[in-house]
Amino acid sequence: MFQEVKEGVFIYDTIVSGPKVLVFAGVHGNEVSGIDACKRIIEDAKSGKFVLKNGKLVIVFANLDAIKLNTRYKDINMNRCFDEIDSSQNLSEYNRLKTLKELFLDVDYFLDLHSTSSKTEPFILCDESDNFFAQSLNAKFILNGVDKFKMFNGISNFYAKKNGSIAINYEAG
Repeated sequence: MFQEVKEGVFIYDTIVSGPKVLVFAGVHGNEVSGIDACKRIIEDAKSGKFVLKNGKLVIVFANLDAIKLNTRYKDINMNRCFDEIDSSQNLSEYNRLKTLKELFLDVDYFLDLHSTSSKTEPFILCDESDNFFAQSLNAKFILNGVDKFKMFNGISNFYAKKNGSIAINYEAG
């Protein structure tokens, strides 16, 4: 059963040895497919339709202020801030990330759920070394090497990768 350990952070710990999986939804508050999917998993666990057999599943509704506003972000694009938080600025996304970064410790798998703003087939962004995991999720295509482009600096899955996780960003289309 899930327990909300802090606002928007739900942990289902079976206490049986297994992988620790961290799932982020709502990094962009107007991308609702991941938010809806995670809400359903939590509800299904409450009703007994979903039972985790081993390990730990952590679901995070990441950008709470943007989710409430149904907008991409409140102050700054959270998915460009994971590497560096400017503590001198009192921005909603920086403040939230300060409380979430500890969740990346000892994570085996990280999944960040997004939706695109235009009609497209589902796709995945990940490091090439994580393709085996990405291929199991049935996206139409997998993009590797995007970490080489400056516009992708600070995104969640590359932060998780730097912390030792198998990590992907799933764009649901």
